[in-house]
Amino acid sequence: MKHTVMIVDDNTYIVEGLMAILKRRDYQVISAKEGGECLKMLKTITPDVILLDLTMEPMDGWEILHEIKGNQSTTQIPVIIFSGREISTDEKQEHRLYVEDYMFKPINPKNLLETIERAVRHRDTHPPDLEKSGEAGKESQPIDEYTAGSSSIEADRRQLQTLLNN
Repeated sequence: MKHTVMIVDDNTYIVEGLMAILKRRDYQVISAKEGGECLKMLKTITPDVILLDLTMEPMDGWEILHEIKGNQSTTQIPVIIFSGREISTDEKQEHRLYVEDYMFKPINPKNLLETIERAVRHRDTHPPDLEKSGEAGKESQPIDEYTAGSSSIEADRRQLQTLLNN
């Protein structure tokens, strides 16, 4: 199955490089240069994963993230933040329920592919949990929070391992 990845970044060179890597692995790739374009595209396209840069104008990545996760039709799309700047502990804590994973530029192609595949697998295991919860008469919010929290823990674990290996 061919997965669709949306890249949201205003740097053309980075987008072209990521597209080349992903297309070689048979991903369908779409891109948006800024937040408004991304949100407009998401009205007609549902990617399997979104790679989202933080440093953009006029909307930064955090604002775009909140728009994506605040919309019922896009809230389940995994978002991987990739940035060339340090992400503070406070930022991570504030956004931890919305972010599937973090990657830092320059991007290692192998890590990129592994992170995307992990996000797709994680997303694919989430709907059965929601179905079971709904059938049992439970609200989906606790399941969503648990799923997001477990994703956040895994992202933190991988980042810690990366720091220890450097």
